[in-house]
Amino acid sequence: MDGTRLWLKLADLGGRKPLYVCIAYAPSQNSPYADKDLFEAIAQEVVEVESLEGTVLLARDFNARTRQEPDFMDCTSLCDVL
Repeated sequence: MDGTRLWLKLADLGGRKPLYVCIAYAPSQNSPYADKDLFEAIAQEVVEVESLEGTVLLARDFNARTRQEPDFMDCTSLCDVL
């Protein structure tokens, strides 16, 4: 695990199947922490966790990729606008 995601298991849910919560952060594409295989790793982990007979919930910041536009904002241009 590389620190971009945290898995929690909520087991005592009144007789219902456990809930597995994945809290994930996908660094922006130009970040030194970016991992091009992150989404594949998350998908593989979801498959593994689903085999444990539970429900999976993915949460938080995936920094969506557009493939055409940069996935960050140039703050200097924003400051010029304001």
